[in-house]
Amino acid sequence: MSKIYDWRDLNLQSLDLILCKGTSRLSRYIQKTQEFAGADKADAEFTHVAKVSEAGNFETIVHESTTLNEWAGKAGVQANYMHNWLPNYNGEVYVRKLEFTRTSMFGVKDYNFWSKVKGMPYESGIPGGFELLLCALRLHRYIPWYTPMETKELHCTEMVAEAIDYHELWESQIQPNRMPPHIWASQIDDNLRCDISELIRIK
Repeated sequence: MSKIYDWRDLNLQSLDLILCKGTSRLSRYIQKTQEFAGADKADAEFTHVAKVSEAGNFETIVHESTTLNEWAGKAGVQANYMHNWLPNYNGEVYVRKLEFTRTSMFGVKDYNFWSKVKGMPYESGIPGGFELLLCALRLHRYIPWYTPMETKELHCTEMVAEAIDYHELWESQIQPNRMPPHIWASQIDDNLRCDISELIRIK
């Protein structure tokens, strides 16, 4: 088993990534779908992506979009304190730190983005389920003329990808709703304008 670090010792900053290997029924479905779509078996174990945010009181916060956090009684795009969220997450949790300078303007933009997306619902219904499936299959890689459908709701990786895009940290154009969890373990590295750490396990 890989070493588990105390997240409090890692100096986590806003926009650092949180990658999870869930154990729920939905997580197992995501794992199987990603593996079926050709993902590396180890990377296919990742089922959820969130991001770090820092509150004004220097508390570490998790920003995520999810179906439902039963312990918090919240669904969709939400914020929870890391010290509450981490022990309640059912599965392994890792972080990847983005190496760039967070200026005061970054803080303003980060708050503006959060104000824009907070409370948005998670993908639901037939259109939402279809978008999630197409996200995992990534058909747009093989069909040049194919334009991925997009709903107004945000799934987990879509929200984080849009946050990074809002800060203009993608090196090339990306499709936020076509970035399944497995690619965040290593495949996004060359698409970023900044350095990114290896996976660091915190649970």
